[in-house]
Parts: sequence; structure tokens; C-alpha cells
Amino acid sequence: MSQTTFWATCLPNFEEYLEAEIKRYWPQLSSGEAKTRIKKGGVEFDLPQEDGFLFNHFLKIPSRIYIRLAKFKAKNESQLKKELSEINWSPYLFAKPSVQMSSNRSRLYHKQKIGELAERVIKKHSRGGVQKQNILLRLNNDIAEVSLDTSGQLLHKRGYKTHIGRAPIRETTAATLLFSLINDKFPELKKTTLIDPMAGSGTFLFEAFRLFEAIESRNFDYQKFNTAIKSVPTSPSNPVFQKYIASDNNPVSLNALQKNLLAKELGGIDLEVHQSDVLADSKPYFDKCCTWIISNPPHGKRLGKNLSNNAFLKKALKNIEKTYSPQRIGLLLDGETLVSKDIVPTLWVPEERIDFSSGGRKNSFCIFERFSKET
Repeated sequence: MSQTTFWATCLPNFEEYLEAEIKRYWPQLSSGEAKTRIKKGGVEFDLPQEDGFLFNHFLKIPSRIYIRLAKFKAKNESQLKKELSEINWSPYLFAKPSVQMSSNRSRLYHKQKIGELAERVIKKHSRGGVQKQNILLRLNNDIAEVSLDTSGQLLHKRGYKTHIGRAPIRETTAATLLFSLINDKFPELKKTTLIDPMAGSGTFLFEAFRLFEAIESRNFDYQKFNTAIKSVPTSPSNPVFQKYIASDNNPVSLNALQKNLLAKELGGIDLEVHQSDVLADSKPYFDKCCTWIISNPPHGKRLGKNLSNNAFLKKALKNIEKTYSPQRIGLLLDGETLVSKDIVPTLWVPEERIDFSSGGRKNSFCIFERFSKET
């Protein structure tokens, strides 16, 4: 069976996690050895076309998944127009083309001019309609790569979250950070309680509920193509973690969380939701299984004028340690926040720090493992 190249995009520094996720699903969605290549901002992978489309339903990390339609030399506009015209657009193009063009060390470098030229050529092959289809035209050393979006809406739009809280993170980012927290500890999850003590509208927990479940609550652009399409394989609907706990001191955020819960089927999930201030003393939480923390603490203006980031973190983390005694901790922090030893509880041993930027904001995801004499 012929192979087609797909390009899954993600935030820079997330590429290794995306490649691991692709390889995790490969045996379920395709056959043979996984053929992947990490590039800045994403991962390329080769497999039969109808298999590649299915990754839209299962991958939780990428922003979009593109299909490669052509690769050719393009030293001038005439050559580019000729090659674009010879692409077989009919199976894929159902709406107006919207071309995103990039150029590196190429004679064709004017992004707006070349992008508009490409749109005029491709538009002749379109079936019309008011919707737009995303097309990537990337020129590197006079070699052009043309790729078409198979996803449609950005993939962080899962189709189930109806209410958004303050300072939300995208679901794709939350899923990546969850995978980084889990690392190689998949066998432990069924005996673990996952807790977000500053849950907001619940993005981390919503991703954790069905981390390995296919997304069928939304549509994808590939479903409008005139090509062979496979049915989506069934996926397990079992809870990933043994139990989930969400708390927040903001009633508006908790209201958004509750409304999102009503919009999603959560059969079989053991979940506690309650209003609680992470800065207030709480009774210790006792559970036979181990506890993990994942959270996006408020910072900056959200804390008010009388509380600095470090002062808030120091007290919040002290209370989290006192209440839950977590074995594993993942904190999404502002990139400017310095997590010094006097802020973090003594038993929390730094394991990994992932720096990334999203929406112009620098972020750091800091992972800690609880010190144990056995280790």
C-alpha cells in the first residue's frame, strides 16, 4: 500500500512527546514500523492515507494534522504555478483555499505576493463554498512542499467543553504536560488519585478523564474529502486514573467546571469537586492509593497587589504538601517565576523542567518527585 506523508504540528519543545504519542497509537491505527521524523514545530510520519486521517481522533498533543500533497522545485513564479496546477486537488478541495506561506533561502520569498498567487491557482480547482481550507506552502532552498489541513478546527477544540474559566490553557498543552508528568509510569495510574487544587474550569482533569479515548464529539475536514475513509476504531472508555479531585476558591470557575461536566459523558469516573482555598489550612487527605498533583497556579494580576508570585507559591505548596502528601507533582508556572528551594517543600525533588511559549507568554512546567528512602 502506498505511503503518504503527514505533518502533525505542535508547540516548539513538545516534538518528542508528540512523536511518542504517534508511536503509541501506531499499532492500533496502522501496520508496520512507525516512520517518524522530528522537525521544529512538529513531527512528520509516513503511512497509508486512510490510516493517517484517523490520527485526528486519537492524538491529543498536535494543533493540526496536514497531509503532504506535493514536493517540487520552484525557482520562479511560472514554475510554481505549473506545479500547483498539476496537483490532483479534486479529492481534497471542497472550499476556498487559505494559503500560509513560508520561505527560507529561496528565490520566491515575498510571503503575501506568493501566497496570493498560490491561492488564485488553487482556487480554480475548488468546489466553492464559504468555508476556508488551510494549505501550507513551505519553500526551503527553492524546494516547495504543499500540505493540506485534514483537521479543520484546531485540535484543542475537542467538542465537549462549553464553558471557559480565567486564564485557561489549551487542551493540547494540558495533554502534553500530562504525558510528561506520566512519563514511563503508565502502570501506576490505576492506583493513583489525580488532584488539581487550582482547577479553574478543569482543563487538566478533562484531558486526564479520557486521555486515550478517541474524539468523536466533533468533525474533521478529512471527512469531507472524496477519498477512502476508514471507520474510527473503538477505544477504551475506562478511567485513566483511579480517582480525580478538583477544587478551586473561585465560584465562577467552579460553575464553569460543573457545566462542562454536564456536557461530557463521565460514566465510571470517580470524581470529587469542591470549593477550597489553597491558601487556607485543610485537613489531611487520606487515601489508600498514591496522590499526584497537576495544576496551573494563578500568578501576577490574578493574585492582587498584596501578594507576590513567590509568596503565593510558598504558602500554596506548603498547604498542598500538608493536605495531600503527593508522590508526584506537576506545576505550570509563569516563565519568569524562579522556583527556589525555600519555596518548594523539602521532600519535593526536582525531576524535569519544560520551557515553552504559548500566545507570547513564556511558561515552565516543573515536575517534582517525592523523596523516598527506598529510592
